[in-house]
Amino acid sequence: AASCADISCRVEVLSVAIEAGATTLNIPDTVGYATPEEYGALFRRLMAETVPEILWIESIRPRRMLYMSPRYEQIWGRPLGDFKRDPEAWIQGVHSEDRDDVKSAWKRWLAGEGEGRLDATFRIVRPDGEARWIHSRGTLIRDERGKPYRGSGIAEDVTEERRSQEALAEAQTEL
Repeated sequence: AASCADISCRVEVLSVAIEAGATTLNIPDTVGYATPEEYGALFRRLMAETVPEILWIESIRPRRMLYMSPRYEQIWGRPLGDFKRDPEAWIQGVHSEDRDDVKSAWKRWLAGEGEGRLDATFRIVRPDGEARWIHSRGTLIRDERGKPYRGSGIAEDVTEERRSQEALAEAQTEL
């Protein structure tokens, strides 16, 4: 029997079961069974309440955002509804000086270039004009032929860390 120890593996297995039409799911490490709707609600509530980072899962073909945690609205300052019309809506918030590099890195990653890992730090500009630093990490989920069909990851607001590093560098320069 195969084992699925990490949460991203479990989410992927349950997502595949739901897409295949499962009507009841046995959720590992819980007290029982759930319908796909109950599982989705539980997953969203847990992610919204406990994880400070943005979690996301997207389909590559067809291109669409499958899940974006509510933390996105708090950090980016933009509505989750934007993803219903455009899976790349988040890119509009990327700072204009960083946008081309981020788009290029994202496209290479989705194409499966390299190790299939994304690791990017960039600035965003919220609608209120505030700039924030984001560290985004992702991994590709591949089909049986090795072709990427999903991407998932986390995006973390590292603004305070970045400001501390800049202040330290400035203080060291003054010495």
